[in-house]
Amino acid sequence: MRRAAGGADLNVTADQGASQGAGDSEGVPTMADEAVYRVWADGLAERARQVTAPDLVRTSAQIANLADQFVGSMATLRTQTQSRAPGVPAPPAVYEMAALNDQIARNVAELSDACSG
Repeated sequence: MRRAAGGADLNVTADQGASQGAGDSEGVPTMADEAVYRVWADGLAERARQVTAPDLVRTSAQIANLADQFVGSMATLRTQTQSRAPGVPAPPAVYEMAALNDQIARNVAELSDACSG
């Protein structure tokens, strides 16, 4: 099994990124949740910087960048949910974050496939 770098493991998505915190009573990430996810994203960035295999560098950096964007969207989500009436459709940040998570998962799968060969 090939590792991305010196044993670095980038095989984690935003769904798996924070084992603590479940948001507030409506599932909106709290500032504490955001702090946990920031640690996750920073860890991914650190591991991505350790990747030396030329065919893995780009994907590793993309994962770290997407994770950073995901965490950055949490404050926007909180703001958007505070200004919405109950029962209205989800705010745009929900869909943006779901798309980021999907991109993270695809890149992690790509990296995992490349490392398992």
